[in-house]
Amino acid sequence: MAKNKIIKLSTIIGTLFLIVMCFNGPFFIDLSKEKNNMTIKDKLDTKRTVLSSLFNAKANSRLSVYIIWDSYDVKNLPKEIPRHKILYTKNNYLIKRLLQVPFLYTGGDMSTLNSRLVIIQDGYKLYESRIILSKEDIGLQNNITGWIVPEKKNDLISIISRFSKYKYPFLVVK
Repeated sequence: MAKNKIIKLSTIIGTLFLIVMCFNGPFFIDLSKEKNNMTIKDKLDTKRTVLSSLFNAKANSRLSVYIIWDSYDVKNLPKEIPRHKILYTKNNYLIKRLLQVPFLYTGGDMSTLNSRLVIIQDGYKLYESRIILSKEDIGLQNNITGWIVPEKKNDLISIISRFSKYKYPFLVVK
C-alpha cells in the first residue's frame, strides 16, 4: 500500500515537473567540464575577427549551434528572430555563414549578459559565448575576446532568424 502511494506521488511530481518545464521552455543543462574550450588561432590585437578564427574545428566534424535565451532577452529580440527559449541549427550553410560574420573588437566588456551562443562539434562543446541581440545592442562576450560586435548587425540577425525552435524539454551539452 505504501509502495503504491510512493509510486503515485512520484508520478504526479514528475508529471508536474515536466509540465512546468514544457511551458517554461526547454531546460538547458551544461555538463561540460570546461566552460570555454577555445583554442585561439588569431592574435587578439587585430581590430576584426570571425568566429571560425577563434577555435580549431575538425574538417569533417558535425557542427550545430544553439542559442539559449534568457527570458528577458526573448522579449527584446528583433521582430525577425523567433521568440523561443532555445533556437538551434544544424544547417551547414547557416553555420558557415555564422562562422564568417566579421566582428569588431571593442576592447570593452559587457558584464550582465545571460543568454548564450554554444557551438557543438560531434556532440561536445567547442565554443561558448554570451550573446545579446536586441534593438539597442548586438554582440558577443566571453573571457577571451571581451565584447565583440558584428560589423553589419543585419548579417547576424538574418542568419539567426533562420534558426529553428528547439522543441524538446531538455538540452544537455557535454
